[in-house]
Amino acid sequence: MTSYTVDRKVPWPVPIWDADTVRLIAQDLGAGAYAVVADTADAQTTQGIPQATSGGFVVGANGVFVIESMMTPALARQVLDLVAATTDAPIRYVGVTSDHGDHFFGNYLMPEQARIVQHQNAFHAIEASGIEPRKQAQIGWFDLGKGIEDVRYRPADLLVPPGGQLSVNLGGGKFVEVLDLGQGQTPGDLWYHDPQAKVLWAGNAFICEKPAIPWLLDGVAKTPARALREIFDRIPEGTRIVPGHGRVTDKEGMRFFVEYTEQLVDRVSKAVSDGMSLEDTRKAVPMREFDAGYPLFEWLHFDINIPCAYREAQQSD
Repeated sequence: MTSYTVDRKVPWPVPIWDADTVRLIAQDLGAGAYAVVADTADAQTTQGIPQATSGGFVVGANGVFVIESMMTPALARQVLDLVAATTDAPIRYVGVTSDHGDHFFGNYLMPEQARIVQHQNAFHAIEASGIEPRKQAQIGWFDLGKGIEDVRYRPADLLVPPGGQLSVNLGGGKFVEVLDLGQGQTPGDLWYHDPQAKVLWAGNAFICEKPAIPWLLDGVAKTPARALREIFDRIPEGTRIVPGHGRVTDKEGMRFFVEYTEQLVDRVSKAVSDGMSLEDTRKAVPMREFDAGYPLFEWLHFDINIPCAYREAQQSD
């Protein structure tokens, strides 16, 4: 039997959000598209309080496409209950946005006939590491006794290659587009688009609106800055965006996130060009105009994002 321990990773009370107290709700976005968010998301996202994983589902004439299977058995079952309360149509596809456990651990509880969709890079990353280190990592973020220990690995069935896309026909003129739009956080990010309802599910490539800033945990900053700008510029006005962790927003709600990433890269690159040390760069690039009330700003900006951008700028010199 595997023994798990709690390895604290963030300067925030563990769990960063409590899976035991999360109540997921379905928000009808029209034309068969639904967001699934915590019932606290509308009130707390703009206060900077970290929210549970957001996802959703799309209902067509022949079936349902679920986006994000969530982290714990209880949360996965909440998603299944929300779908069942909305439609009798079977779940035929389950799409996950990355290789982070809070987005895909619930795969094993999805209906057997459902096909799991994931980015090829995310699939290979999970296969390379195995599921147990990922469970241990999530326990470090979210604590013991939340059901993570019980998770069983269910791999994806359909893989989207780098730069690729997939169009899924749910019947009745309802399609879901699965898109690799570039690395917003991980090399295995996928976005899900309902063109009829004009809804885009972003995953952690766009965590949520202001005051949140990116979590550059994968050691790159330039690629996300470039990808997020390209995505932002391409998003049509009127598109609703379901972020990785927070309330439904729109294109304008994404601006703060994009501009922070661009400014981080530009300012840290200049500091490196000026010969500054990492510690001097921390002092020279406080970016206080982006410190808008996110309780994790100090930790993320100074301990994660600046070192990430600094190392990358050094390597490109």
